[in-house]
Amino acid sequence: MYGTAKQSYDPDEQALGKTGTCNDESLGGRLGWFVSYADEAHPRIVLVVLIRGGGRATSGPHASEIAGRIYHGLRDRNYFAESTRKMRDASATARAAQ
Repeated sequence: MYGTAKQSYDPDEQALGKTGTCNDESLGGRLGWFVSYADEAHPRIVLVVLIRGGGRATSGPHASEIAGRIYHGLRDRNYFAESTRKMRDASATARAAQ
């Protein structure tokens, strides 16, 4: 992951995403967002982080940092390993049925 989204980087799980920051006129502050999916070869999850508020902490890069923490937590709980195993088993079953 490169650019402002690099804070979401997890070396064990490739996520692809986009950050954004804009003014929120109704709040008098800013919106920061990050949208991503993982992984590139076999997308299993879509993650959107939207934060509202004022100050520098409300930005796309900050939202990507929060997403990174979520991805790390999922990896620590073997979410991606389980998904990979289930996909591998389903592919093997489909091939055996042919």
